[in-house]
Amino acid sequence: MMPISMGSVGQSYVIQRISGNSEVRAYLRSLGFNEGTDVRLISQLNGDVIVHVKDARVAINQEQARHIYV
Repeated sequence: MMPISMGSVGQSYVIQRISGNSEVRAYLRSLGFNEGTDVRLISQLNGDVIVHVKDARVAINQEQARHIYV
């Protein structure tokens, strides 16, 4: 298991775990990041990532990305 920010661009992953406090987890889940959900890493720059999740492209910063484990 690794944070999504350590993934390879173009690869698809399945979310294994969402970490952080309840506020962070609720925010990420509201964006569509849930355990068992497929995500594809589209772009990565200095830890910030753009991912394809549930028919949407979502940009998240490095701080948020470190809470999403694939």
